[in-house]
Amino acid sequence: MKELGQLWARMRALFLTQCHGVLPAELDHNVCISLIEHQENQIEELKSELHSAQIKLYKKEAELQALKDCALNSLYQPYQASILASIHLRLYRVCM
Repeated sequence: MKELGQLWARMRALFLTQCHGVLPAELDHNVCISLIEHQENQIEELKSELHSAQIKLYKKEAELQALKDCALNSLYQPYQASILASIHLRLYRVCM
């Protein structure tokens, strides 16, 4: 907010030095329009940064889920192999 106040003061001083005979209300109006445009630009920049941050977050969440899946698969893989071996052994015994 302080930044906007300083911008307003600089713009007003510039208008006053370059525009002799212009009504103060017109100067204030022009300064307000400039400030609004500046704020709108800042909002657009922030929206863009937010969008980029959300994309990065989604990518990181996907990476995390992939790591979790990989960790779970590595934990269950030995058990799956032993279960399959047990099933094969039982089937072999039944068929013999």
